[in-house]
Amino acid sequence: MKFFIFPSNPKYYRARESFEALGKIHWKQGKTKMVNVGDVVYIYEAKPTQGLIVKASVLETNVTNYHIDDSDFSSSTMDFGKTPPWFTLEKIQDISSIINLGQLNDLGINGNIQSIRKVPSNIANKIENLIGDFSFNPLESVIYEGKKKFIYTTKYERSPENRRKAIEYHGLSCAACGFNFSKVYGSLGADYIEIHHIKPLFSTEEEIIVDPFKDLIPLCSNCHRMVHRHKNEILSISELKKIISENQEGRL
Repeated sequence: MKFFIFPSNPKYYRARESFEALGKIHWKQGKTKMVNVGDVVYIYEAKPTQGLIVKASVLETNVTNYHIDDSDFSSSTMDFGKTPPWFTLEKIQDISSIINLGQLNDLGINGNIQSIRKVPSNIANKIENLIGDFSFNPLESVIYEGKKKFIYTTKYERSPENRRKAIEYHGLSCAACGFNFSKVYGSLGADYIEIHHIKPLFSTEEEIIVDPFKDLIPLCSNCHRMVHRHKNEILSISELKKIISENQEGRL
């Protein structure tokens, strides 16, 4: 699996809104041959944002039939469905705390982002740290990670089969606070939960195998954000539960 940055211009295409509404979209492939199915893409939005806004996975390459209607998100002067081939991208997560161009430069991505850029694995590791890696979910996969090299057999939480097995084993309630999206939001929250790596992939210098039953845990969005609140000090579930309990007692 490789990592890339794809540039976008909100003047011509509202990528964040398109991903939010459709989940999967087509993206102009052009002549590039270095991007493959299973690779990870960070969408970089030009001015006024100038930062990463979405993390996505590559589902297809060399698509010749532009069959996803995203015309509502394109400028009237642009028709992205004219010239094949295209990629099909699926959103993994929004990057809510936008990583701006200055931060990318500091990480080692030099210059402006005006074309597809390959991201070295060590820099991608730092980006994953900054965004919390909230959606990468290696269920049914063995993950080996070395200090300077990543070798993955990859599946994502959005895979229906992976999601079914995760819910079957872990359940849908947050392991820290007990929040259940379905109970609060009804059908809108049905089958929704986030999966947390108890031991973050970036925290080890050794090769590891991730056991989805022992190493992954369901958390609601709030608790997931809180365990990652301080990037260099990720809370354990027991620590977070203690914090929740102490603050609940203080309100009584």
